[in-house]
Amino acid sequence: MIQLESEIPRLQDHLSATVDWLKEAQDSQRDGGVSALYSLARGWHSSYPETTGYIIPTMLNVWEALADEGCYERSVAMAQWLLGLQYADGAFPGDRVGRSSGPSVFNTGQILFGLIRIYQVTRESRYLDAAHRAGRWLVSVQDPDGAWRASDYLGKTHTYNTRTAWPLLLLHQETQDPELLRAGEANVRWAVTRADETGFFSHCAFDPQDNGHGYGLGASLAAILLTRNWPAFYTKASLHAIAYAIQGLLESAWILQDDVAEATARRAARVLGDHVLAGKLAGWYGPGWKPEARSSCLTGVAQMCVVWLRMAERHDERASAAADAALRFLCDSQNIRSTNPAIRGALAGSRPFYGLYHPFRYPNWAAKFWADALLLSLALKSQPELLSRLRVW
Repeated sequence: MIQLESEIPRLQDHLSATVDWLKEAQDSQRDGGVSALYSLARGWHSSYPETTGYIIPTMLNVWEALADEGCYERSVAMAQWLLGLQYADGAFPGDRVGRSSGPSVFNTGQILFGLIRIYQVTRESRYLDAAHRAGRWLVSVQDPDGAWRASDYLGKTHTYNTRTAWPLLLLHQETQDPELLRAGEANVRWAVTRADETGFFSHCAFDPQDNGHGYGLGASLAAILLTRNWPAFYTKASLHAIAYAIQGLLESAWILQDDVAEATARRAARVLGDHVLAGKLAGWYGPGWKPEARSSCLTGVAQMCVVWLRMAERHDERASAAADAALRFLCDSQNIRSTNPAIRGALAGSRPFYGLYHPFRYPNWAAKFWADALLLSLALKSQPELLSRLRVW
């Protein structure tokens, strides 16, 4: 890890700006949730249940690390809002407020992180009860091979649902419900079979069944006009989705003490670590780790930074070097001097700003993972006593 004294104040400045932006994103809404993103074209978007769910552990980490009582209060407001969105069967909706796409496997999994963590802090049973109902719904819609197909994004199957298996395993630790453990283990086993000999995961694209060939005219126009994304946003595997798969598999492997799953996740993380150290970490990848875009996916870089830092906690020096390279890159990519509070402290979707991943936008999940990386890095460098209290979920 970087040990220069000058690095600590710089990381602290970036953390402070990032947390301030997350607060601004929540304050832009009236429901207690966090705005999905800020775009130059439309300003603040409506609240996003999925990412609000996993922003809760981040804000509680800030509360723990910086004694920021406001972050505790904000986390409670987020959790209360989420409880009001839960369906009778336990599921949570996909997409953002006003654009709900019905029950969603991945979104439900991400909201579990927030419900579990707020329960651990408050010990209020309503949060654990809601989490348990959500977990049982995930179990009910899982296929026998461990994958989720029904009620997942675009009706497709995704390897990055290892980040759904992981909170199920965390929930099992709180409830001792054996079905949660079984479901989490089953998805981990399935995900391992999606990795090839190079460590690359199939089914990480949002629309993996397209096999990366691109959409026809109608689907391409719909992607551009309705979602303001290029078709490749769906048909290629972003670093964001790949990092989800790696992190979920690695953290699940540590819980399960599964050496095969851990080795699979580490292999992929090390390939990407070599890429960042060589200054060529791409925003999108194809089989064999072939770069599929020239632009960077800053969200994915922040996520991988968290993965490498977690590996560094276990004395992986190569991962530590990769994390430091990612930290420098992200610090250089973040604007913490703007006079516009909707931009100062935000992390853009892409670098350059017009790149393939959410061009001209500042997603809240980019800021969330960047805050996690900064908190974890600062703990490793200067406050090791915090490591046991942080939950970088």
